[in-house]
Parts: sequence; structure tokens; C-alpha cells
Amino acid sequence: MLVCFVLGLSSCTSDKISLSETRNASATTSPIATGSNGNYVKQEADNIKIDASVSAPEMTEIPVLLAGPLIVDKKTAESLFFQSEKVSKRTDANNVFVLEGSSGSFLNIVESNYIMGNGLLSYGTSFSTYVNGVFSWQKNVIVNNTNEFSTDTDLAFASRKSAIAKVEETLHQLGVQNLGAVTVYSLDNKTLKSEEEKIKTNPDLSDEIASGRISFKDSWSEEDDCYFMFFGCQLQGIPVTTDDVYFSKDDESLSGNLITAIYSKRGVEYLQFMNLYQEKSTEEMAQIITLDAAVAALADKLESIITTNSYEVSEIRLVYVPTLTGQSNKEFRMIPAWCFTTNEYGSIGEDKSAEAQITTQDNTKELLTTYNVLISAVDGKEII
Repeated sequence: MLVCFVLGLSSCTSDKISLSETRNASATTSPIATGSNGNYVKQEADNIKIDASVSAPEMTEIPVLLAGPLIVDKKTAESLFFQSEKVSKRTDANNVFVLEGSSGSFLNIVESNYIMGNGLLSYGTSFSTYVNGVFSWQKNVIVNNTNEFSTDTDLAFASRKSAIAKVEETLHQLGVQNLGAVTVYSLDNKTLKSEEEKIKTNPDLSDEIASGRISFKDSWSEEDDCYFMFFGCQLQGIPVTTDDVYFSKDDESLSGNLITAIYSKRGVEYLQFMNLYQEKSTEEMAQIITLDAAVAALADKLESIITTNSYEVSEIRLVYVPTLTGQSNKEFRMIPAWCFTTNEYGSIGEDKSAEAQITTQDNTKELLTTYNVLISAVDGKEII
């Protein structure tokens, strides 16, 4: 049951927060200046506005890569996470490895027959269950409370820099080497308690609370201060998309690369990822279409939608996107794509209970949703 829960959690997070701190792992990752201060500003149509920061490598061609998923060594993971906790239950069958600890910790490693869930690792302590119940980071959900927590504050038990280094060390021991951008939220115990109280009284969450799907800690102290981290991945200095990608003609989904972690004074409390793409070879060198051409393709897509809604693009990045090479979950083709973070505005009527944040545009429309549109940098077609 635990494995099914974790897989379900991972597959529903198609809207991810943007990763804000980029590593200087490669000189090719410096932003390209397509306008003033690296911004692209253009009124593409009456209801389509581009006012976006742009991040892309300074190159005209880029390798199309073949990649496979990272499969974590089970013995290594067990030795890292279950050094001091007794294993109360062990399952190792059908490419699924599960450990449950006497203090409530769990470890799942899955080499799945399904393309979406290959190479999953999910580890958590009992404490992480409470934090994941309070800190809600997905976009377009009932509650998104990331704005309540700081991204530039060090907690008393460790600095953000040292905490990141500890989690990176664990990831390297598990075989994860191609880390990219990282965003860190400082979860202090007072704000965690305050946010937990809000959840308890949120009528939109009453069913989940009644069913026990949300657990409450009730008592919080400085011992519970922790960092929540989001790591992206990169290949050849270019970020891998963090979005899940659905291919309608194949009725298959591929996960993007996003690593989530919780770190406290006790160490790593939570770590989850799957389908971390590892470069195997270069299939070909491909010419990149210009950003102007990609914007035109995006505009064609949005203009084809019959709607009174309006669109504003706030971020543009060049990323790698996994695509299918057949019905195999062992090999994927990584192609470059222009990623447009798109905010859609319109009227949602009187019922706003499902909105995490309401943002007005021109005092007439409200933010309905935010999503990424991927336009292939090779042929200019939307990846869908």
C-alpha cells in the first residue's frame, strides 16, 4: 500500500515550482541576452503577452541524447537510511524493494515495468509525514503555502549552504551526479504550527482530515525546524524539465526530474525522486530553432483556442525533455525544448475555494492556472 501511495503522489505533481538558484556547473548555462537584461517582451496578440526572463545556452546546435533511468543500489540505500533503525518489515519481489522501520521510517525502491515510475526512490521518517502534510508546494491546488516560508533565512541548527551540502552528499552516495538548480525553503516550527492550524479548519480539506490522509503533529518545537529542498537535474549543463510529459498518441507519461528532500538536525528526513535520466550517448547534433520561431509556435497554439481568457508568459528556458523511443522504459531520447511558463487569466465566477492564490491582471481578470508549454527546439512543434 505504501508503494502505491508514493507512486500516486509522484505522478500528480505535473505543476512544479520554478527552480531559482542555478549552479555554475557549466559555462554554457549562462543566460542569453535576447533583450534588455535577458528579458523577452512582446505583445504577440491581443490576449497573448510575453514579458519573460530568458535562460538559454549560447549555442546554435545542441546534442540530442539517449538516456536511461538511474536505478539505485538497494544495499547502498539501506545502509544510508537504516543505520540506526530496526527493520520491522522487508519486501523484495517483482522489482519492488520496501523497508519499514520500527520507528515509522520507510524506504521504497522501484524498478517499474511502467515507463512513468521507473527508478523510483522514496524514503521518509515519521516526522516527514507531518511536514508533508503541512508544507504544500504544488501549484493549482487547494492550498499552496510556500509564500509563508522564507527562502533566504538560515535556521539555528545549520545554514542553508551546509544543509544543501549534506543532502548532496547523500545523493552522490546514491549515484546521483547530474544535479542542477536548487531551491530551499526554511520551515521554522512556529510557521509550521500556524499553517497546521489553518489546515485543520479548512473546509475544503475536511474529507482528507476525516479519512486520516492528513496527520497532525499538534506539538512543534525548535527540534522540528527543517529545510525543504527542491533539486533539478541537468545534462551537459542544460536543465532537464521538472514537468511530467504526457504523449497523447501513445497514452504514456514520462516524469520530469525533480528531487525533493527534507533535512533537519537529525539528518535527511525525506528524499524522493524517479526517472533520473542518465546520459548514455549522443544520437545527433541538432540545430536549435530561434526563440522568435518558438514564440510564434506558442502563439499559434494559444490563438487556436476559442476563449476570452488571456495569457502572459513569465519565464522562458531551454530544457531537455524526455521522449519515447518505443515502449521501453530502459531508454529515452532527450530533446531540447523551449519551455514557456504561462499564466492564464480569466473569470472563475463566485466560487474561488479551489484557488491557492488570486492574482489580478488589469483589474478585470484573475489568475486561473499556471503551466508550462514545451515547444521542441528541433522542429518547432509542441511536445504533447
